[in-house]
Amino acid sequence: MSNTTWKQRVIDKAKEKQLLDSGTHKLIARLVAQRDIKDPIAFLKASYNNLSHPYSLNDVEKASSLFCDIALKKGSVAVISDYDADGVVGSVMLKHLCNIFGLSCKVFLPSRLEHGYGLTPEALESF
Repeated sequence: MSNTTWKQRVIDKAKEKQLLDSGTHKLIARLVAQRDIKDPIAFLKASYNNLSHPYSLNDVEKASSLFCDIALKKGSVAVISDYDADGVVGSVMLKHLCNIFGLSCKVFLPSRLEHGYGLTPEALESF
């Protein structure tokens, strides 16, 4: 038997009403109203123009420079991903980018049970 205790999230009724009044589907309005999202309308109308610059992320500039060097030399790329939603999507995007540049790319999605979490010696060995 599991010791998990489920707790219902608190619903911010004002946010839910704001979303419903703006035409948001009731399920989406409820889910967003249960989270700490300061501007729910802006959150649901997100656009690429409002994203922060990629170089504000740690070492992205180094990684993009390395990728460009590999692309110019027609090298190979190895992607060791993880199994959560952003990891899977990110690895698919990198594979697609490699295909566009005509690069050889191998993707590995480790098993949490077999390889642990993160970039582990077990994952590297299996790859």
